[in-house]
Amino acid sequence: MKKAAIFAFVILTSACSSFADFWHEKEVWTQNLVSHDINFFSTEPMVIRSEMVTERTNKTNHILTAYKGQAVVYARVFAKETLAAESVRINKDGSLNSGAAPNNFRKGDTRRVIGTSYVDGYALYLVPSDLEGYVFLVRDNGTFYRKMGQIRNGRLVIMQTEYVPFPEDLRFEPAMGSITEQNRPTDGFEIRFEGIKVTGMEFTYMTFGGASGKVGNFETLRFPARPGLLNIKGNKINVISVNNDRMDFTILD
Repeated sequence: MKKAAIFAFVILTSACSSFADFWHEKEVWTQNLVSHDINFFSTEPMVIRSEMVTERTNKTNHILTAYKGQAVVYARVFAKETLAAESVRINKDGSLNSGAAPNNFRKGDTRRVIGTSYVDGYALYLVPSDLEGYVFLVRDNGTFYRKMGQIRNGRLVIMQTEYVPFPEDLRFEPAMGSITEQNRPTDGFEIRFEGIKVTGMEFTYMTFGGASGKVGNFETLRFPARPGLLNIKGNKINVISVNNDRMDFTILD
């Protein structure tokens, strides 16, 4: 009798599990029928401008000063990139009203666009609301679609509640948010004055390159600690005066 009861329990549990799986699959299938694909944007800022910049010492035959740890001669090539996150900002104080609690905005509020989706044949931008998982749907001209959306299992589900913007001309405007610049050294060299050691004047000759600028070599060079002409890797430097803290010099053509 006990074995029969256990057997019946196993069958019932298996049936319940299968029933639950069936309804879950049906729910997902139904959701896919009434939901929309989402083209998610990258979470990384995009490069909107890139240029190569070259910096080098160009004051030849002028008296210059380098303090300990500073560059005497250098030539650097940088990849200068301008990065920006795709964002929109609200044009004025207002709200998006429905029978439920309104969504309030302050002029200048900036929000990141996380993707696009096609609804009724039109592309709508997805802008996160303050409620996790819910998004405002925004047309190309920045006006609000009449309903909000919810992201479920990576797809967009349109909510039934309709919203009315107040004032009527409340809308989002394009905004390039979080604009930053980064400089990546890609090629070049640097000769750095390191002061006076027991063995004489010390310099560090550093080269760098590669796509990230992180590939390079360091070499320590030493010369007598006195005024005179130096030739460091083809760079002619005339030392006028020098001590452990500073060096006065000129760069010769």
